Amino acid sequence: MTEWRMIALMVSGVACWTIGGTGFKWTRRFLFPVIAVITLIGYNSWWVVLGVAGTMIAANCLPYGDACPWVWPLLRVEERKLIPAKIITLISLGASVIWLDPIFGLWWALGTAIVLTGAMILSRTYSRVTWKCWEGLSGFLQATGIILGVLR
Repeated sequence: MTEWRMIALMVSGVACWTIGGTGFKWTRRFLFPVIAVITLIGYNSWWVVLGVAGTMIAANCLPYGDACPWVWPLLRVEERKLIPAKIITLISLGASVIWLDPIFGLWWALGTAIVLTGAMILSRTYSRVTWKCWEGLSGFLQATGIILGVLR
């Protein structure tokens, strides 16, 4: 992967996640995966690129806020809605790398969940670590995982 593609992927990851947390959720859910597909063209087969994009879209659409429980899924009967556990969301945010390198991708998904859990705890404990810091870190980790998955 060229340096310009790496820069584009990292900057767009942080920007799309930060903008997508405020209200334009389509930027992190759909625009960032499209940018990732564009940067991956020519480095992997089409089914790997589509797998990365599909996993990113699915993971970026999962809830991670206050209404989401940490470990066990929550079933809201009155709304007929199943809310997945927050830890599932955090692991799946790094899972797109599995398409590029399965062993490294599994470790990256676990590491992403650990780092984002720590950042979430920091953002709830200290007012200096804002929610935007967490969102930017999420985009950075997704982009970095893709870059490292291609370079391995």
